[in-house]
Amino acid sequence: MHTPGPWRIEIFSRHGDLSSKTIIGSDGQGFASTCGLSDPLDTANANLIASAPELLAALKLWEHWYNVDSTEELRDTARQMGLDAIAKAESKKLVTTTTD
Repeated sequence: MHTPGPWRIEIFSRHGDLSSKTIIGSDGQGFASTCGLSDPLDTANANLIASAPELLAALKLWEHWYNVDSTEELRDTARQMGLDAIAKAESKKLVTTTTD
């Protein structure tokens, strides 16, 4: 069991060009942070972590399609979910709320 998704990122503090980013679950609780790295690298890491629930859901749907229900519609849905999760993981921008 893991923290329920979707997950989002909040910026909790800024120090010049660097910021501390916390991953927040759908329950509103923070459970992971990224900090101390260059901001572009920190942003990439936070986006990858925050996309984990969507990546897992897409893989589970793909596995169901592959092993149980190989309809074209389910395949297309699984593919789109995967593409959306990859886009979130590889985003160069954060969709955040800021707490200072």
